[in-house]
Amino acid sequence: LKEVWASLFSRRAMLARASLGIHPKDAHMAVLIQPQLAPSLSFVLHTSHPMEDDALLAELAPGHGELLASGTRGSGWRLTVSPSGVGSDSFANFSEAFLPNYSGTLATKTMDYSREELSCSSEARERLGKRLGVVGKYLETSFGGVAQDVEGAIVGDALYVFQTRPQP
Repeated sequence: LKEVWASLFSRRAMLARASLGIHPKDAHMAVLIQPQLAPSLSFVLHTSHPMEDDALLAELAPGHGELLASGTRGSGWRLTVSPSGVGSDSFANFSEAFLPNYSGTLATKTMDYSREELSCSSEARERLGKRLGVVGKYLETSFGGVAQDVEGAIVGDALYVFQTRPQP
């Protein structure tokens, strides 16, 4: 914590503020501490499906979201959520999942998709797809009807949204 607070007065930070005309008395530092989650699933949600009108596209991966973001070989579950229901576009096939551990790094777990509910149960895909659809539409409405690109995770029964931004 001391190192983070001290970084307010690092050479780089002071030069950056000077170039922006920010007086040293107006510089402030905060430290945010939040718990690290160990998600069973991570997701990216596009509230405007790129191929289907009036639908939402959800991409899900086991474990940490880094699996979706890193370009790791494989693909996640893809669900299309529309007023007519939830469709399964693809099933996950990553060979490993990334799981946070207490050392602050990611451990790997070899996947057995025959034990994963989203692979085995159309009801589970339907339930989760509907939940994601509600969240996606809520966020889109909350941001003025602008399509959103949403990142989040599922931990137990809880759904967490980490960020949302306008969908490109």
